Amino acid sequence: MRGARLVAAAILLIAAGAVVVAKPLIWLAPSGAAAVAVYFVAARNRRHALAALWPILFFAFLLILLQKAGGAIDWTLPVKTVTIFALVLTAVRLIPWTELLRRARPSSPAFTLFLFALLVRHFVGILGAEAMRVMIARRQAVPARYGRGWFRSLTWAAAAVFRRSLERAERFYAAQSLRGLDA
Repeated sequence: MRGARLVAAAILLIAAGAVVVAKPLIWLAPSGAAAVAVYFVAARNRRHALAALWPILFFAFLLILLQKAGGAIDWTLPVKTVTIFALVLTAVRLIPWTELLRRARPSSPAFTLFLFALLVRHFVGILGAEAMRVMIARRQAVPARYGRGWFRSLTWAAAAVFRRSLERAERFYAAQSLRGLDA
C-alpha cells in the first residue's frame, strides 16, 4: 500500500511537470478537470479540500481579469495554475513523509531533503493557521464587508500574518542556533 502511494505521488508529480511544459489548451483543459477530480477523491475532507482550492481559483480568476484588461486572454496560465496546484497538493498528501524520514540514514542527502520538506510542510501549515486565525479575528472586528475601513483592516490583517510568521521563524532559528544546528 505504501509503495502504491509513492508510485501514485511520483506519477502526479511527473504529470505536474508535464503540465508546466504543455502548450495546447485542448490537452490542458481535460487534464485540469482530471487533476481537480483526483484532488477531491484523494482528500480526506471534501469541505477542507474546497476551502483550500478557493484561493487558487480566485487567483486564476484574477489572472483572467488582468489579462482581459490587457486586451488578450491566454487561458493556459490560469488552467496550469489550478492543475499544478491540484496535482502537487495531492502528491504531497499521498507521500508518507515521516516513514521516509525514518528509513533514510541521518547522514544521507535524502534524509536532509526529507527533513527540509517536513519543515517546509510544517511552516506552511503554521502560516495557514495564522492566516485563518487573523482573518477570523478581523471578520469579528469588522462586520461590514465593504464598508468604511474594510480594505485598510484587510491590509493590516495581512501584515499581521507576515509579522507573526516572521517572529515565529526567528524564534525557531534562535532555538536551532542554540542547539548548534544553524549552518
